[in-house]
Amino acid sequence: FNGKVKKLTGYTPSGYLIHLRIEAAINQIVNTNKSLTEIALDCGFYSSQHFSATFLKWTGMTPSAFRKSAQEL
Repeated sequence: FNGKVKKLTGYTPSGYLIHLRIEAAINQIVNTNKSLTEIALDCGFYSSQHFSATFLKWTGMTPSAFRKSAQEL
């Protein structure tokens, strides 16, 4: 199972779930005025701190910095 998921997606199963959660969060950051805490919980993170740390690890930016840069476009 793990090998098939990695072959199809390029991610481990847990990595793919995180990827999907980050993509959903990016969509909400760009397209809504929800608070970052609300987005974190909506996307399956157990706290805003966990969300922020994971988002930073995957994107190289904090969610608030990402939102600010998206608004400047």
